[in-house]
Parts: sequence; C-alpha cells; structure tokens
Amino acid sequence: MKIQNILAIAVVCSLLLISGCIIEGDAAEECAPCDVEVKILESSAFDKQTIAELESQIEALRTQSLDPDGNIALVRLYGVLGQEDVGTFRELLVHIGDSNKYSAVVLWIDSPGGGVGTTSEMYKEILKLKSKKPVVIFSGDMIASGGYYLACAGDVIIADADCLVGNISVIYTHTDASQYYRDFGLKITVIKTGEYKDIGADWRALTQEEYDWIEGMVYDEYNRFVRVVAMGRNITLEEALKLSDGKIWTAENALNESLIDSVGDLEAAIKMAEDLAGLIKAEVVPFEMWDEGSVKSAEYYNPLRYQWEATLNNPFN
Repeated sequence: MKIQNILAIAVVCSLLLISGCIIEGDAAEECAPCDVEVKILESSAFDKQTIAELESQIEALRTQSLDPDGNIALVRLYGVLGQEDVGTFRELLVHIGDSNKYSAVVLWIDSPGGGVGTTSEMYKEILKLKSKKPVVIFSGDMIASGGYYLACAGDVIIADADCLVGNISVIYTHTDASQYYRDFGLKITVIKTGEYKDIGADWRALTQEEYDWIEGMVYDEYNRFVRVVAMGRNITLEEALKLSDGKIWTAENALNESLIDSVGDLEAAIKMAEDLAGLIKAEVVPFEMWDEGSVKSAEYYNPLRYQWEATLNNPFN
C-alpha cells in the first residue's frame, strides 16, 4: 500500500474519532484523549478590510439599481476668476438655490484665484446658496488663493489626492520700468488732475507714501482672507494666521492642517452631497462655465477642458 493511501486513511480515521467525541455526548466524556479545545480566531485586519470592501461594492451595486430620488447640481468653475464671471455665476447659483429641482450642489473648483473684488462677490453668492441647500466643494487640481477663498464658503471641502491647496495670501506687484525707458530713450509725458492719478504706473517708482498706502490696502484684504478661512474652517484666527503665509499643500498635508475635510474624488463629493441632502441615489445635473461668461449644460462624463483663464455659460434647461 502506498504511503499516500496510508496517510489518507489515518486522516479519515482521526476525523471520525474526533467527530465521535463531539457528537456522541456522554461517550465524548469517556474519551478524554480526544478532548478538543475549540478556539474562535479573530479576523485579521486584512480580512476585515476585504469584507468592508465587499460590503461597499454590494451597496454600490444595490444603489445603482435604484431610481434617482433627487437631483444634485454639479457646477464646474475653473481658471482665473474675473469680473466677467460674476454676473453669470450669480445667475446660475440663484437659479439652483431657488429651484426645487436640486437638493444639493457640488461646486467643482479648479482655480488659482483672481481679483480681490471678483473673489469676494462670488464668495458671497456661495454663502447665499449654502443658506438654502448643502454645498460641497470639490477640487481635482488646484484651489489656491482666491480659489480657496471660494472653497471656504462651502459646507464641506473634498480634494483629490493630487490637488494643490492653500496659497492663503494677497499680492500686489508694481513694475518700475523707468530705467528701461531711459535706456531706450523713451520719454513719458503725464498730464494728470490729481497727485496720485498715476499711482502704480510703470514709468516711475512708488513714493514711500504711496508704498505705505498700497501696503495698507493689501493687508486689509489679507486680514479679511484670514477671517474667511477661520470662519469657513471653524478654527481660531491665530490658527488661520499660521496657515496664511502663501504656502501651498498637497491634499493629504492640507487635510492634516484642517484646510480640507477629506481626500477623495468627484464621486466621493457627490456621495457627500447625497448624504447631506438625505438622498440615496441622486441624478447629477452638470453645468460648466466657459470663458465668455456664459453657462452650458454639459454631459456628465464628457472630458472637461482645463485652462488658467477667466471662465464661466447656462440656458437653465
């Protein structure tokens, strides 16, 4: 008889003996040598993670089979923020806020910022919208400077892992090209009705008085930015001030600094909006804003172009 067969018979006999000890009750007590200690092993961390992922996939499949129980507006805003954006942006947000069609909004921002006045006006429009329905901010590439200023108006900020976040600061630049003009023999004749009418002109340097004046305005806007961050992120002014040095972070580091609420993709932002609105499965209605200050409906999964220019287009259909 082959050794493999002998081992197989031995294993079967052992199993029969063990089962006999367990099943036959009183007989098992007489079979002291067959006393078996049963241990319940705790699932490993890997097993728990695997189970959780499977449960999540099952839930996702279940949700996909449901009919939508509400609508979420997906507003795409990208590029440098300019005054041509403000009117259409306001019109769009008022439309969404006043419409019963939308239960929540995902505002998808990719912007390095823009003018101070433009940013402030758009920020206020987001605050008005938030007073009517949940607003989730998502960024896949960059929410910096004025872009982050806008993000602070939302209920939740979610950024993709590769997103750049921060640059909380204000800047004014002045070019003194007077030496250039002299070197090339260019003469500038200025006729003005006020002493400061040509303040900031590149044909002359700033006087100390002018420098101090502009610096004061820059710090006024900066202090407002710091207060916006403190209020939007629910942190103290001192904490916000430490983060307001112009530095920029990747999403993971921004999360550690409490500048965003979580790291995730667009689907995570939509899911958050669904949760805030009490929806199980929402129909996403996208709007993308183009350069000329108009808004057009966009196919949800159509590729969206990127550029660092002024943006924003909406027939509200």
